[in-house]
Amino acid sequence: MIVLLAFVLFGNVIFSQNVDYIYNSKGEKVYFQMNSNIKYFKFIDGLSTDKKQNFLNELVELSSMTFEQVEIDIFKITIEQNKEAVEYLLSNSEILAFCSSEMICMRDSVVQFAGEHLFLQVKENYSLTLLLDSLDILYWSIDVINQYLPNQYVVEIKGENAVDCANRLFETGKFVYSQPAFYRANILQNAYYSQQWGLNNTGQFGDSIGIDINAECAWNITNGDSNIIVAVSCNGVDLDHVDLEENILQGYDLLDSGTFGGYVGNAYHGTVCTGIIAAVDNTVGIKGVANKCKILPIRFFGTQFAYDDRLVKSISIGMDADVINCSWSGGEESESITNIINLATTKGRGGKGCVLVFASGNLGYSHVLYPADLSNVIAVGAISQCGERKSLISCDGEQWLGRGSNYGSALDVVAPGVKIMTTTINDTFALFSGTTVACAHVSGVAALILSANPNLTSVEVKNIIEQTAQKVGNYSYDNDSDYPNGPWNENVGYGLVDACAAVQAALGVDLYTRDSVTDNGTEPNTIAIENIKNSPDIWLRQNADNGLEHQNGYNGGTNHVYIRINNRNVASLGNDTIELYTRKAGLGAFFWNSGWTKVGTAYIPNIPAGGSATVRISATFPNYNRFPITWNSPNMDYALLTRIISRIDTMTFTEGTSVLDNVHNNNNISYKNVTTSSAMIIDDGIVTDVVITALDNSTDDIFYTTLKFSSPANEEGNPLFKEAEIRLVFPKTLVRSWGSNYSLHGLKKINDSTFRITNADAKLENISLPANYEGYMMAKINFLTEECTEKDKFEYIVNQYNPIDNSYQNGLVMIVNKTLRNNLFLAEAGENIMARMNTNVNLSANSIGENATYNWYNTSGEYVNSGRNISVTTSSTEKYTLEVIANVDGYKDYDSVYVITTMGVIENISPNPASGQAIVTYSLAENVSSASIVVLSTSGLQVYSSAVDVSATTHTLNVQNLVAGQYSVRLVSATGEVLDNKTLIIQQEQ
Repeated sequence: MIVLLAFVLFGNVIFSQNVDYIYNSKGEKVYFQMNSNIKYFKFIDGLSTDKKQNFLNELVELSSMTFEQVEIDIFKITIEQNKEAVEYLLSNSEILAFCSSEMICMRDSVVQFAGEHLFLQVKENYSLTLLLDSLDILYWSIDVINQYLPNQYVVEIKGENAVDCANRLFETGKFVYSQPAFYRANILQNAYYSQQWGLNNTGQFGDSIGIDINAECAWNITNGDSNIIVAVSCNGVDLDHVDLEENILQGYDLLDSGTFGGYVGNAYHGTVCTGIIAAVDNTVGIKGVANKCKILPIRFFGTQFAYDDRLVKSISIGMDADVINCSWSGGEESESITNIINLATTKGRGGKGCVLVFASGNLGYSHVLYPADLSNVIAVGAISQCGERKSLISCDGEQWLGRGSNYGSALDVVAPGVKIMTTTINDTFALFSGTTVACAHVSGVAALILSANPNLTSVEVKNIIEQTAQKVGNYSYDNDSDYPNGPWNENVGYGLVDACAAVQAALGVDLYTRDSVTDNGTEPNTIAIENIKNSPDIWLRQNADNGLEHQNGYNGGTNHVYIRINNRNVASLGNDTIELYTRKAGLGAFFWNSGWTKVGTAYIPNIPAGGSATVRISATFPNYNRFPITWNSPNMDYALLTRIISRIDTMTFTEGTSVLDNVHNNNNISYKNVTTSSAMIIDDGIVTDVVITALDNSTDDIFYTTLKFSSPANEEGNPLFKEAEIRLVFPKTLVRSWGSNYSLHGLKKINDSTFRITNADAKLENISLPANYEGYMMAKINFLTEECTEKDKFEYIVNQYNPIDNSYQNGLVMIVNKTLRNNLFLAEAGENIMARMNTNVNLSANSIGENATYNWYNTSGEYVNSGRNISVTTSSTEKYTLEVIANVDGYKDYDSVYVITTMGVIENISPNPASGQAIVTYSLAENVSSASIVVLSTSGLQVYSSAVDVSATTHTLNVQNLVAGQYSVRLVSATGEVLDNKTLIIQQEQ
């Protein structure tokens, strides 16, 4: 008998041990269940057919059971009798490559059994062959897993249980990992039924119209590129299928000694996947997502079990492709599988990384199966026509063969996976359901993305697929820092894959609003950060009149904001939005998102490449407290901020707390912090151009800043400082809080609250705003008639800097609109006046012919009095400046007059002209003891001199001897100082 021969010949072979654990990649024991009555065995290569048949006959005789062939040369048998004899026979290493008990691992209840291979990584400075020999481990072969994975091997052992062997090796402490290469059952993620609604959902089955991947839209851009290759890692492909053969390359069959082929045995599953991905666009059957791309079939398993060694090799082969479709998953984590996946996604495709797409699983678990749960692959779940995660019962009431689409924290996206029509073997077509076909849809989309832009990395492709996914179904998508590519939900991940949006994102749809007239959308902005506070693409109108000039808004009322959006690249989809935020325009601690209120959102229409479109958002704006100033306008200046929200064109740089940094780095964000002048009645009824700016600090800390004031560089015409007087007014309590800590450069302090700009560039340095402060700064602008030109609009810039490191904080643009007047006036203060010390002198201004305010200031600039005519008391020589302000518009002009004080004055000469004698009336100070009257001719010749009575006030001049002409009469002190001087005209008597 054969059984007797077996006992005689092979009595010294090693028996299998029922070890109940393996070591995972972390070195932890993973326990599993084992059924010693179920055995899987494989014949050694090259064994004759007769020997195989004799062996099988003997097994049947011993166990009274028929065997089941589950793969090529792999058989399953259940032992019901003569167990010891059967096990002894199964230990024959001269006939069998291995024999293993069935194991059900704790990971996802996937049936696995160990074969004849081990995955190993040797620690540095150790020899694998020496270690194997030292432990008496017999082996057939040793191969490097991949050239890029040093010291990692697959070893084909001989005559020993692979689990026990792997554990013995790991426990030496000389291996990074040592694991059996399993055969895994039920890793195919499939179940039958469906139609091709996933590409174009018309609602023909009562489905939710629009729940599809937008394939037809994507095909307007690309149907795929024949240079893009999708490897289908599966059980083969029907190479001759009428709807596939045009797009299939020569592949690999790892079940037949690695020979080329692709269709060996039952290739149903791989053919199903291939049809979804790249069925040819013809008149025969279906249309693939990427119907111009090529398929590389890689067969690594047959009907039931997938062997880890071939699985790893299939991904290694697929590294030359662009996308690897893996419509399978499940089983215990393997270090070698993880390593080859990591290698493929980083080193594959010429260093750009292959895009690996995995099915999440069809068990209805709240977690994604391994290896789909790895972070560098795309884990795909199935969605129904109704926009729901595929569960036990579909939305149309039909039973699904699986238990539902797996979901959970590792799920990336979903794709159509219910009733999908696809290709099957022998030129047939069938409905198919499950994460198998969902996975294939995403592989097709990845191929379209790379067809549009083959330079993208695997990471970039994954990001695009996630960022552009559609938020379908009745699910709550939440923002979470663990999911950086947008709102996410555990049932559907980032949502339903969108082929059209993904392709457009790959091509680089780039919408932007300009930060300045020279902005071309470059990120970060090429202009200085100080120049991005007045976007020309944002303007407010009080009425929806399509006007183009920016206005201030109704405080707490409805305002209309126009926003121009530009497109740098390919045409946009027309499903992007723009958000509008507002706050008080001004200075201080401006942080995102502190103090900003979202007031509206608008859809952005389709914009062609290089084009632009303008949208309007009409909204009720916040009602802010009025500034503590009496003024005659209900309006308010609002700062405006816009943010383009697009699944395709996302923020390039992560937004932080600095508004200006966000704007500078992202062309999706623009900012307008502009205040406009208003004619306000202030200061005793004078109408003045006034700009009021918020000066706020919403933080809990003191905010320090320096304000710099200037006109724009290269401004046409005169700058504001040249044509107007600019005074800055702050709350008195705020100025007092600064104490002596601040400093002035190009400003002059007028009083406790007011500063006047004295230079073209001025700086108010190291001021502070208390915590949670709300205040203001008012700029009073009075145009000067003497400097007036026809220019009617001015910009004045205020920039904020950190006093410590001079870093930029914020900026504001003041828009000052000048009202041109027909009649320009000049202030006239009269002639200079000589006056005796300590006497009253009258100053008189000429009228300008309209209502005006006349202010007088002394030499120190201190206010003296108001009115056309005022009286001053002399104490010393003084310059008096007349300020004339037109009440109707605040225009002003200045003139000066000197009051010169002296010890004596000539008050009058009478008569004048004179012919015989003249009376000189004079006045002398009390402390003058002597003085003289001196008369000089025009040539400077003294013709008369006489002492005067210091106690008198008149002196008589005898001029009858003087020839006719003009003479100078002087009052001279005893020291020769000329106290006063008057002109006398002499004429001959008639």
